[in-house]
Amino acid sequence: MTWKMRELLAIFAVLMLVIVPMRANANSDTTGAIKGQVNYCAQGGYVGMQVFIPGRQFSAYLGQDGDFLFEGVPAGAFNLNYLINGRLVHETNNVVVTAGEITDLGKIAFCDSDTAQQGQPVSPTPAATLLSKCKDSPHLPECQDADKDGVIAAKDCNDSDAAIYPGAEELCDATDNNCDGRIDEVLKVTIPNGTGLCKNSVVTVDSCSKGFADCDKAAGNGCETDIYNDNNNCGACGNECSALEICKLGIC
Repeated sequence: MTWKMRELLAIFAVLMLVIVPMRANANSDTTGAIKGQVNYCAQGGYVGMQVFIPGRQFSAYLGQDGDFLFEGVPAGAFNLNYLINGRLVHETNNVVVTAGEITDLGKIAFCDSDTAQQGQPVSPTPAATLLSKCKDSPHLPECQDADKDGVIAAKDCNDSDAAIYPGAEELCDATDNNCDGRIDEVLKVTIPNGTGLCKNSVVTVDSCSKGFADCDKAAGNGCETDIYNDNNNCGACGNECSALEICKLGIC
């Protein structure tokens, strides 16, 4: 091996030590979190109220403290919906999530006149009554959790499938995964290294993350090709490097 070749290999090794960590860091910290505390009709948390992000898998049922926390939320802007017995009572719009940070909404105060008057005691929800009932009589059929998904039969739309429960991620599979009475209501779904579209219960590739491409045109494995480092697909699908070249950052 000549001195010149040794020098080139040394430079290449140094570049790899710098480039690989930089790329790894670029793909990390892509999600943030949302937290808040509902103060309903000046009475604190409304037990059984559902807080969720429409079209996403993030959902929570409130306790008496009214606290909720959604972690792993993709960076972007989202709306929050608040339901009581399936009825929309409030919305928080344009909640901005920044990667690596927690968006703290603080106290979220509102009151729904159809459910309770300002300053009046809030009646227990059916969910709160059910929780009390199951605490006193855990042997009742409606209080069982046959599929062990953490949701009792009375609140689970399919207690024989642990992947189906209120708050589960809605998949593109012709099934009501999150028990909201709708099937495949999500338009966009997460696929490996990209985003897919759900239409007629079939997923198609919509877009790929930077550095990846869908070269086999199969949505099942998403954007499977690393076009930054694949010698057969360098920079784009089908762009092959020669036998003497190595694909790095999409360039032969």
